[in-house]
Amino acid sequence: MAEKIPKEYLNPKLMVVGDSLAQGCRSLTVTKELCAQSYGALLAEAQGWGFTPPQHPQPVVVDVEEVIRKSNDLLTFTGIFKRIDRNIKAWRSTLSAPPTGTRMCWDNLAIAGCNIAEFNLQTGASWRKQLEEKLAEYDRASGFKKLGIAAKMHFPINGTYTLNPTQHPDFDHLTQLGWAFARKPQCLIVHFGHNDGLYPVGAFGQVSNLLAAKAAYLNTVKQVLAAPDAIGRLVLVLLPKVSCVANLMPQGQRLPGSAYYESYEAKFPFTEAISGKDLKAMDEQIKEINGEARVLVGKSKNSGRVTIVDTYKIFGEFDFKNTGNPNALIRPTNKVVVDNRYLKGRRLPKTPGVSIEQPKYEFEHGGFQSIDGMHPSAVGYAVFADQMALAMNLPRDPAVAAAQLKRSLANETLITKFPSALPPFQNLLNLVKQLADLMSDDNAGEEVTEQAGKNKPAAQATLGALHNCFCRRGK
Repeated sequence: MAEKIPKEYLNPKLMVVGDSLAQGCRSLTVTKELCAQSYGALLAEAQGWGFTPPQHPQPVVVDVEEVIRKSNDLLTFTGIFKRIDRNIKAWRSTLSAPPTGTRMCWDNLAIAGCNIAEFNLQTGASWRKQLEEKLAEYDRASGFKKLGIAAKMHFPINGTYTLNPTQHPDFDHLTQLGWAFARKPQCLIVHFGHNDGLYPVGAFGQVSNLLAAKAAYLNTVKQVLAAPDAIGRLVLVLLPKVSCVANLMPQGQRLPGSAYYESYEAKFPFTEAISGKDLKAMDEQIKEINGEARVLVGKSKNSGRVTIVDTYKIFGEFDFKNTGNPNALIRPTNKVVVDNRYLKGRRLPKTPGVSIEQPKYEFEHGGFQSIDGMHPSAVGYAVFADQMALAMNLPRDPAVAAAQLKRSLANETLITKFPSALPPFQNLLNLVKQLADLMSDDNAGEEVTEQAGKNKPAAQATLGALHNCFCRRGK
Protein backbone atom coordinates (compact mmCIF):
# COMPACT_ATOMS: atom_id res chain seq x y z
CA MET A 1 0.00 0.00 0.00
CA ALA A 2 2.82 2.43 0.81
CA GLU A 3 3.84 2.46 -2.86
CA LYS A 4 0.45 4.00 -3.77
CA ILE A 5 0.81 6.82 -1.27
CA PRO A 6 2.58 9.86 -2.71
CA LYS A 7 6.07 10.30 -1.30
CA GLU A 8 5.27 13.62 0.35
CA TYR A 9 2.78 11.87 2.66
CA LEU A 10 5.24 9.25 3.92
CA ASN A 11 7.17 9.41 7.19
CA PRO A 12 5.53 12.51 8.71
CA LYS A 13 6.88 13.74 12.02
CA LEU A 14 3.66 12.92 13.88
CA MET A 15 0.37 11.10 13.39
CA VAL A 16 -2.53 10.70 15.84
CA VAL A 17 -5.20 8.00 15.85
CA GLY A 18 -8.06 7.39 18.25
CA ASP A 19 -11.42 8.91 19.13
CA SER A 20 -12.88 12.27 20.20
CA LEU A 21 -10.25 13.26 22.79
CA ALA A 22 -7.56 12.79 20.17
CA GLN A 23 -9.49 14.51 17.38
CA GLY A 24 -10.08 17.70 19.39
CA CYS A 25 -13.86 17.42 19.83
CA ARG A 26 -15.36 20.10 22.10
CA SER A 27 -18.94 20.48 23.30
CA LEU A 28 -19.93 17.43 21.20
CA THR A 29 -18.76 19.35 18.12
CA VAL A 30 -16.18 18.67 15.41
CA THR A 31 -15.00 21.48 13.14
CA LYS A 32 -11.85 22.45 11.26
CA GLU A 33 -11.09 25.09 13.87
CA LEU A 34 -11.46 22.70 16.81
CA CYS A 35 -9.27 20.05 15.17
CA ALA A 36 -6.59 22.73 14.72
CA GLN A 37 -6.64 23.23 18.51
CA SER A 38 -6.33 19.52 19.38
CA TYR A 39 -3.49 18.49 21.66
CA GLY A 40 -1.73 16.80 18.73
CA ALA A 41 -1.73 20.04 16.73
CA LEU A 42 -0.50 22.04 19.73
CA LEU A 43 2.20 19.48 20.54
CA ALA A 44 3.45 19.55 16.94
CA GLU A 45 3.43 23.35 16.90
CA ALA A 46 5.48 23.54 20.10
CA GLN A 47 8.04 21.12 18.63
CA GLY A 48 8.19 22.85 15.25
CA TRP A 49 6.80 19.79 13.44
CA GLY A 50 4.59 19.91 10.39
CA PHE A 51 1.11 18.57 11.19
CA THR A 52 -2.12 18.76 9.21
CA PRO A 53 -5.38 18.00 11.04
CA PRO A 54 -8.65 17.43 9.15
CA GLN A 55 -9.94 20.47 7.29
CA HIS A 56 -13.71 19.93 7.63
CA PRO A 57 -15.32 22.50 5.29
CA GLN A 58 -18.33 22.77 7.62
CA PRO A 59 -19.19 21.46 11.10
CA VAL A 60 -20.04 17.77 11.30
CA VAL A 61 -23.86 18.03 11.30
CA VAL A 62 -24.19 20.69 14.01
CA ASP A 63 -22.17 23.12 16.13
CA VAL A 64 -23.68 22.51 19.58
CA GLU A 65 -22.26 25.65 21.14
CA GLU A 66 -23.75 27.75 18.35
CA VAL A 67 -27.13 26.10 18.91
CA ILE A 68 -26.98 26.88 22.62
CA ARG A 69 -25.94 30.49 22.10
CA LYS A 70 -28.86 31.02 19.74
CA SER A 71 -31.41 29.15 21.86
CA ASN A 72 -32.43 32.35 23.69
CA ASP A 73 -33.96 33.60 20.42
CA LEU A 74 -36.85 31.27 19.58
CA LEU A 75 -37.01 32.15 15.88
CA THR A 76 -33.26 31.73 15.44
CA PHE A 77 -33.22 28.55 17.51
CA THR A 78 -35.97 26.87 15.49
CA GLY A 79 -33.86 27.57 12.42
CA ILE A 80 -31.62 24.71 13.60
CA PHE A 81 -33.67 22.34 11.46
CA LYS A 82 -32.96 24.29 8.29
CA ARG A 83 -29.29 24.71 9.21
CA ILE A 84 -28.86 20.98 9.76
CA ASP A 85 -30.56 20.25 6.45
CA ARG A 86 -28.20 22.67 4.67
CA ASN A 87 -25.28 21.04 6.47
CA ILE A 88 -26.29 17.56 5.28
CA LYS A 89 -26.61 18.85 1.71
CA ALA A 90 -23.17 20.48 1.96
CA TRP A 91 -21.61 17.21 3.15
CA ARG A 92 -23.28 15.36 0.29
CA SER A 93 -21.61 17.76 -2.10
CA THR A 94 -18.22 17.64 -0.34
CA LEU A 95 -18.05 13.86 -0.30
CA SER A 96 -19.46 13.26 -3.79
CA ALA A 97 -17.12 15.80 -5.41
CA PRO A 98 -14.20 16.62 -3.08
CA PRO A 99 -12.92 20.17 -3.70
CA THR A 100 -9.81 20.54 -5.82
CA GLY A 101 -6.71 20.62 -3.64
CA THR A 102 -8.13 18.39 -0.90
CA ARG A 103 -5.30 16.48 0.78
CA MET A 104 -5.15 12.75 0.27
CA CYS A 105 -4.91 12.11 4.01
CA TRP A 106 -4.58 13.87 7.34
CA ASP A 107 -2.01 13.57 10.09
CA ASN A 108 -4.77 13.29 12.70
CA LEU A 109 -7.07 10.38 11.84
CA ALA A 110 -8.91 10.20 15.17
CA ILE A 111 -12.70 10.00 14.82
CA ALA A 112 -14.98 11.37 17.53
CA GLY A 113 -17.39 8.82 18.92
CA CYS A 114 -15.78 5.69 17.47
CA ASN A 115 -15.67 2.66 19.73
CA ILE A 116 -12.91 0.04 19.84
CA ALA A 117 -14.45 -2.13 17.14
CA GLU A 118 -14.88 0.87 14.82
CA PHE A 119 -11.34 2.02 15.56
CA ASN A 120 -10.05 -1.39 14.46
CA LEU A 121 -12.38 -2.20 11.58
CA GLN A 122 -14.00 0.85 10.03
CA THR A 123 -12.55 2.11 6.77
CA GLY A 124 -13.44 4.99 4.52
CA ALA A 125 -15.55 2.59 2.45
CA SER A 126 -17.44 1.11 5.41
CA TRP A 127 -18.14 4.54 6.91
CA ARG A 128 -19.39 5.71 3.49
CA LYS A 129 -21.70 2.70 3.19
CA GLN A 130 -23.13 3.50 6.61
CA LEU A 131 -23.58 7.12 5.58
CA GLU A 132 -25.38 6.19 2.38
CA GLU A 133 -27.83 4.07 4.39
CA LYS A 134 -28.49 6.96 6.79
CA LEU A 135 -28.91 9.41 3.92
CA ALA A 136 -31.54 7.13 2.37
CA GLU A 137 -33.38 7.05 5.72
CA TYR A 138 -33.06 10.83 5.97
CA ASP A 139 -34.56 11.33 2.50
CA ARG A 140 -37.53 9.09 3.34
CA ALA A 141 -38.21 10.75 6.70
CA SER A 142 -40.19 13.89 7.34
CA GLY A 143 -40.68 16.37 10.15
CA PHE A 144 -38.82 15.93 13.39
CA LYS A 145 -37.82 12.37 12.59
CA LYS A 146 -35.27 13.77 10.14
CA LEU A 147 -33.50 15.53 13.02
CA GLY A 148 -32.94 12.28 14.89
CA ILE A 149 -31.53 10.60 11.78
CA ALA A 150 -29.28 13.61 11.10
CA ALA A 151 -27.80 13.31 14.60
CA LYS A 152 -26.86 9.70 13.86
CA MET A 153 -25.02 10.77 10.70
CA HIS A 154 -22.33 12.48 12.79
CA PHE A 155 -20.21 9.31 12.97
CA PRO A 156 -20.28 8.23 9.31
CA ILE A 157 -19.80 11.77 7.95
CA ASN A 158 -16.80 12.34 10.19
CA GLY A 159 -15.43 8.85 9.51
CA THR A 160 -15.84 9.06 5.74
CA TYR A 161 -14.18 12.47 5.48
CA THR A 162 -11.40 11.83 8.00
CA LEU A 163 -10.28 8.46 6.62
CA ASN A 164 -10.56 9.22 2.91
CA PRO A 165 -11.13 12.93 2.21
CA THR A 166 -10.66 12.55 -1.57
CA GLN A 167 -12.74 9.34 -1.72
CA HIS A 168 -9.89 7.79 -3.71
CA PRO A 169 -10.61 4.07 -4.29
CA ASP A 170 -6.99 3.08 -3.58
CA PHE A 171 -7.40 4.14 0.05
CA ASP A 172 -10.98 3.03 0.69
CA HIS A 173 -9.92 -0.06 2.65
CA LEU A 174 -7.62 1.66 5.17
CA THR A 175 -8.46 1.84 8.86
CA GLN A 176 -6.89 4.43 11.17
CA LEU A 177 -4.05 2.06 12.04
CA GLY A 178 -3.88 0.92 8.41
CA TRP A 179 -3.12 4.49 7.34
CA ALA A 180 -0.57 4.95 10.11
CA PHE A 181 1.22 1.67 9.40
CA ALA A 182 1.36 2.50 5.67
CA ARG A 183 2.61 6.07 6.12
CA LYS A 184 5.10 5.15 8.90
CA PRO A 185 5.28 8.35 10.92
CA GLN A 186 8.31 9.09 13.07
CA CYS A 187 5.95 9.27 16.06
CA LEU A 188 2.48 7.74 16.40
CA ILE A 189 0.10 8.73 19.22
CA VAL A 190 -2.65 6.18 19.92
CA HIS A 191 -5.54 7.34 22.12
CA PHE A 192 -8.77 5.28 22.08
CA GLY A 193 -11.23 3.32 24.22
CA HIS A 194 -13.57 5.98 25.64
CA ASN A 195 -16.77 4.83 23.90
CA ASP A 196 -17.14 1.30 25.24
CA GLY A 197 -18.88 2.08 28.51
CA LEU A 198 -16.76 4.91 29.88
CA TYR A 199 -18.57 7.76 28.11
CA PRO A 200 -22.01 6.95 29.59
CA VAL A 201 -20.48 6.97 33.08
CA GLY A 202 -19.33 10.56 32.75
CA ALA A 203 -22.15 11.83 30.53
CA PHE A 204 -25.12 10.20 32.24
CA GLY A 205 -23.87 8.96 35.61
CA GLN A 206 -24.55 5.45 34.34
CA VAL A 207 -23.00 2.48 36.10
CA SER A 208 -21.21 0.41 33.46
CA ASN A 209 -19.24 -2.81 33.28
CA LEU A 210 -16.09 -1.30 31.83
CA LEU A 211 -14.24 -4.60 32.13
CA ALA A 212 -16.49 -6.02 29.41
CA ALA A 213 -14.35 -4.09 26.92
CA LYS A 214 -11.01 -4.95 28.55
CA ALA A 215 -10.14 -7.82 26.18
CA ALA A 216 -10.92 -5.70 23.10
CA TYR A 217 -8.87 -2.81 24.49
CA LEU A 218 -5.86 -5.00 25.28
CA ASN A 219 -6.04 -6.80 21.92
CA THR A 220 -5.87 -3.40 20.25
CA VAL A 221 -2.85 -2.46 22.37
CA LYS A 222 -1.19 -5.65 21.06
CA GLN A 223 -1.86 -4.51 17.48
CA VAL A 224 -0.27 -1.17 18.24
CA LEU A 225 2.78 -2.86 19.74
CA ALA A 226 3.16 -4.85 16.50
CA ALA A 227 3.54 -1.64 14.48
CA PRO A 228 6.19 -1.64 11.74
CA ASP A 229 9.73 -0.94 12.93
CA ALA A 230 9.82 2.04 10.59
CA ILE A 231 7.53 3.86 13.02
CA GLY A 232 10.17 5.27 15.30
CA ARG A 233 8.11 5.98 18.40
CA LEU A 234 4.77 4.72 19.75
CA VAL A 235 2.86 6.74 22.34
CA LEU A 236 0.03 4.95 24.13
CA VAL A 237 -2.36 7.31 25.93
CA LEU A 238 -4.17 5.46 28.73
CA LEU A 239 -7.78 5.86 29.86
CA PRO A 240 -8.67 8.83 32.11
CA LYS A 241 -9.98 8.92 35.67
CA VAL A 242 -13.69 9.38 35.02
CA SER A 243 -14.48 10.79 38.48
CA CYS A 244 -12.45 13.86 37.51
CA VAL A 245 -14.60 14.95 34.57
CA ALA A 246 -16.40 18.24 35.02
CA ASN A 247 -19.79 16.81 34.12
CA LEU A 248 -19.98 14.83 37.38
CA MET A 249 -20.29 17.36 40.18
CA PRO A 250 -19.89 16.23 43.83
CA GLN A 251 -23.00 16.22 46.03
CA GLY A 252 -23.31 15.81 49.79
CA GLN A 253 -20.41 15.01 52.08
CA ARG A 254 -17.11 13.34 51.38
CA LEU A 255 -17.22 9.61 52.13
CA PRO A 256 -15.24 8.76 55.30
CA GLY A 257 -11.62 7.93 54.51
CA SER A 258 -12.23 8.48 50.80
CA ALA A 259 -11.50 11.02 48.07
CA TYR A 260 -15.07 10.56 46.80
CA TYR A 261 -18.33 12.28 47.75
CA GLU A 262 -21.68 10.69 48.61
CA SER A 263 -22.95 11.15 45.08
CA TYR A 264 -22.27 12.96 41.81
CA GLU A 265 -24.72 14.77 39.57
CA ALA A 266 -24.31 14.78 35.80
CA LYS A 267 -24.94 18.24 34.38
CA PHE A 268 -25.17 17.81 30.59
CA PRO A 269 -27.16 16.87 28.65
CA PHE A 270 -29.48 15.72 31.45
CA THR A 271 -29.40 15.81 35.23
CA GLU A 272 -28.60 12.29 36.42
CA ALA A 273 -26.93 10.89 39.55
CA ILE A 274 -24.38 8.22 40.43
CA SER A 275 -23.25 7.29 43.93
CA GLY A 276 -19.69 7.98 45.01
CA LYS A 277 -19.28 4.29 45.78
CA ASP A 278 -20.25 3.32 42.23
CA LEU A 279 -18.06 6.03 40.71
CA LYS A 280 -15.09 4.79 42.72
CA ALA A 281 -15.76 1.30 41.33
CA MET A 282 -15.67 2.74 37.80
CA ASP A 283 -12.29 4.33 38.49
CA GLU A 284 -10.98 1.03 39.86
CA GLN A 285 -12.01 -0.77 36.68
CA ILE A 286 -10.20 1.85 34.59
CA LYS A 287 -7.07 1.40 36.73
CA GLU A 288 -7.25 -2.35 36.12
CA ILE A 289 -7.43 -1.93 32.35
CA ASN A 290 -4.61 0.63 32.36
CA GLY A 291 -2.50 -1.63 34.56
CA GLU A 292 -2.84 -4.59 32.23
CA ALA A 293 -1.99 -2.38 29.25
CA ARG A 294 1.22 -1.39 31.04
CA VAL A 295 2.06 -5.09 31.54
CA LEU A 296 1.60 -5.76 27.82
CA VAL A 297 3.91 -2.88 26.95
CA GLY A 298 6.51 -4.08 29.43
CA LYS A 299 6.53 -7.58 27.96
CA SER A 300 6.68 -6.40 24.35
CA LYS A 301 9.89 -6.65 22.35
CA ASN A 302 9.08 -3.10 21.22
CA SER A 303 8.78 -1.70 24.75
CA GLY A 304 11.90 0.42 24.22
CA ARG A 305 10.16 2.61 21.65
CA VAL A 306 6.87 2.93 23.56
CA THR A 307 5.95 5.87 25.78
CA ILE A 308 2.96 5.52 28.08
CA VAL A 309 1.01 8.69 28.88
CA ASP A 310 -0.82 8.23 32.18
CA THR A 311 -4.00 10.21 31.54
CA TYR A 312 -5.50 8.80 34.76
CA LYS A 313 -2.72 10.46 36.75
CA ILE A 314 -2.87 13.70 34.74
CA PHE A 315 -6.61 14.06 35.36
CA GLY A 316 -5.97 13.45 39.05
CA GLU A 317 -3.33 16.17 39.22
CA PHE A 318 -5.85 18.73 37.90
CA ASP A 319 -8.74 17.48 40.05
CA PHE A 320 -9.74 20.57 42.02
CA LYS A 321 -13.44 19.67 42.35
CA ASN A 322 -12.75 16.55 44.45
CA THR A 323 -9.65 17.69 46.32
CA GLY A 324 -9.89 21.46 46.68
CA ASN A 325 -6.14 21.48 46.10
CA PRO A 326 -5.11 24.97 44.90
CA ASN A 327 -2.21 23.40 42.99
CA ALA A 328 -4.81 21.83 40.69
CA LEU A 329 -5.95 25.26 39.49
CA ILE A 330 -4.88 26.51 36.05
CA ARG A 331 -4.02 30.17 35.54
CA PRO A 332 -3.81 31.12 31.84
CA THR A 333 -3.52 34.78 32.95
CA ASN A 334 -3.36 36.61 36.26
CA LYS A 335 -7.07 37.38 36.05
CA VAL A 336 -8.51 34.02 34.98
CA VAL A 337 -8.55 30.80 37.01
CA VAL A 338 -9.68 27.57 35.35
CA ASP A 339 -10.59 24.30 37.11
CA ASN A 340 -12.36 20.99 36.51
CA ARG A 341 -15.73 21.92 37.97
CA TYR A 342 -18.65 22.12 35.54
CA LEU A 343 -18.81 25.35 33.59
CA LYS A 344 -20.69 28.02 35.54
CA GLY A 345 -21.50 31.65 34.89
CA ARG A 346 -22.19 34.50 37.27
CA ARG A 347 -25.31 36.60 36.68
CA LEU A 348 -24.42 40.21 36.00
CA PRO A 349 -26.48 43.17 37.21
CA LYS A 350 -27.86 45.38 34.48
CA THR A 351 -26.22 48.78 34.32
CA PRO A 352 -28.94 51.46 34.32
CA GLY A 353 -28.91 54.06 31.59
CA VAL A 354 -27.01 51.88 29.09
CA SER A 355 -28.94 51.36 25.85
CA ILE A 356 -26.68 48.77 24.19
CA GLU A 357 -27.21 45.07 24.88
CA GLN A 358 -25.29 43.99 27.96
CA PRO A 359 -23.93 40.51 28.73
CA LYS A 360 -26.16 38.69 31.21
CA TYR A 361 -23.50 36.33 32.54
CA GLU A 362 -19.75 36.19 32.96
CA PHE A 363 -17.53 33.18 33.55
CA GLU A 364 -17.33 32.17 37.21
CA HIS A 365 -15.62 28.78 37.40
CA GLY A 366 -14.84 25.57 35.54
CA GLY A 367 -13.55 25.90 32.00
CA PHE A 368 -11.12 22.97 31.95
CA GLN A 369 -13.71 21.01 29.99
CA SER A 370 -16.29 22.17 27.49
CA ILE A 371 -20.09 22.32 27.64
CA ASP A 372 -20.46 18.55 27.50
CA GLY A 373 -18.30 18.33 30.64
CA MET A 374 -16.33 15.44 29.12
CA HIS A 375 -14.16 16.86 26.34
CA PRO A 376 -11.51 19.45 27.20
CA SER A 377 -11.95 23.11 26.43
CA ALA A 378 -9.31 24.96 24.38
CA VAL A 379 -7.52 25.57 27.67
CA GLY A 380 -7.85 21.90 28.62
CA TYR A 381 -6.32 20.76 25.33
CA ALA A 382 -3.42 23.18 25.75
CA VAL A 383 -2.74 21.83 29.24
CA PHE A 384 -2.89 18.26 27.96
CA ALA A 385 -0.52 19.05 25.07
CA ASP A 386 2.00 20.37 27.57
CA GLN A 387 1.55 17.28 29.75
CA MET A 388 2.11 15.11 26.66
CA ALA A 389 5.41 16.87 25.99
CA LEU A 390 6.49 16.23 29.56
CA ALA A 391 5.49 12.55 29.42
CA MET A 392 7.30 12.12 26.10
CA ASN A 393 10.39 13.90 27.47
CA LEU A 394 10.39 16.30 24.52
CA PRO A 395 12.21 19.63 24.50
CA ARG A 396 9.90 22.06 26.27
CA ASP A 397 10.15 25.83 26.24
CA PRO A 398 8.09 27.23 29.16
CA ALA A 399 7.56 30.46 27.24
CA VAL A 400 6.01 28.58 24.31
CA ALA A 401 3.80 26.57 26.68
CA ALA A 402 2.65 29.77 28.43
CA ALA A 403 1.94 31.45 25.10
CA GLN A 404 -0.12 28.49 23.89
CA LEU A 405 -2.08 28.48 27.13
CA LYS A 406 -2.78 32.20 26.89
CA ARG A 407 -3.82 31.85 23.24
CA SER A 408 -6.08 28.93 24.12
CA LEU A 409 -7.89 31.17 26.59
CA ALA A 410 -8.49 33.73 23.85
CA ASN A 411 -9.85 30.91 21.65
CA GLU A 412 -12.22 29.66 24.36
CA THR A 413 -15.36 31.78 24.16
CA LEU A 414 -17.03 29.67 26.84
CA ILE A 415 -14.72 31.55 29.22
CA THR A 416 -14.25 34.90 27.48
CA LYS A 417 -17.90 35.21 26.42
CA PHE A 418 -19.92 32.95 28.68
CA PRO A 419 -23.06 31.67 26.88
CA SER A 420 -25.92 33.23 28.85
CA ALA A 421 -28.34 30.76 27.26
CA LEU A 422 -26.57 27.73 28.79
CA PRO A 423 -28.47 27.57 32.13
CA PRO A 424 -31.96 27.84 30.56
CA PHE A 425 -30.90 25.46 27.78
CA GLN A 426 -29.95 22.85 30.37
CA ASN A 427 -33.39 23.29 31.94
CA LEU A 428 -34.95 22.80 28.50
CA LEU A 429 -33.05 19.55 27.92
CA ASN A 430 -34.18 18.18 31.26
CA LEU A 431 -37.77 19.07 30.38
CA VAL A 432 -37.34 17.27 27.04
CA LYS A 433 -36.12 14.18 28.87
CA GLN A 434 -39.00 14.24 31.33
CA LEU A 435 -41.53 14.56 28.51
CA ALA A 436 -39.81 11.81 26.51
CA ASP A 437 -39.92 9.54 29.55
CA LEU A 438 -43.61 10.33 30.01
CA MET A 439 -44.39 9.63 26.38
CA SER A 440 -42.54 6.32 26.49
CA ASP A 441 -44.51 5.16 29.54
CA ASP A 442 -47.33 2.90 28.39
CA ASN A 443 -49.28 3.81 31.52
CA ALA A 444 -49.12 7.52 30.82
CA GLY A 445 -52.20 7.47 28.62
CA GLU A 446 -54.47 8.14 31.55
CA GLU A 447 -52.56 11.31 32.35
CA VAL A 448 -52.96 12.92 28.94
CA THR A 449 -55.97 13.91 26.91
CA GLU A 450 -57.39 11.70 24.19
CA GLN A 451 -56.03 14.05 21.53
CA ALA A 452 -52.56 13.98 23.11
CA GLY A 453 -52.74 10.20 23.07
CA LYS A 454 -53.40 10.29 19.34
CA ASN A 455 -50.42 12.57 18.88
CA LYS A 456 -48.13 10.41 21.02
CA PRO A 457 -46.10 8.87 18.14
CA ALA A 458 -45.34 12.29 16.67
CA ALA A 459 -44.46 13.69 20.09
CA GLN A 460 -42.18 10.76 20.79
CA ALA A 461 -40.42 11.28 17.45
CA THR A 462 -39.99 14.99 18.17
CA LEU A 463 -38.60 14.52 21.65
CA GLY A 464 -36.49 11.56 20.58
CA ALA A 465 -34.91 13.65 17.84
CA LEU A 466 -33.98 16.40 20.27
CA HIS A 467 -32.67 13.76 22.71
CA ASN A 468 -30.52 12.12 20.03
CA CYS A 469 -28.85 15.40 19.13
CA PHE A 470 -27.10 15.41 22.48
CA CYS A 471 -26.53 11.69 22.98
CA ARG A 472 -23.79 10.61 20.59
CA ARG A 473 -23.18 7.42 22.55
CA GLY A 474 -26.37 7.09 24.53
CA LYS A 475 -27.40 4.74 27.24
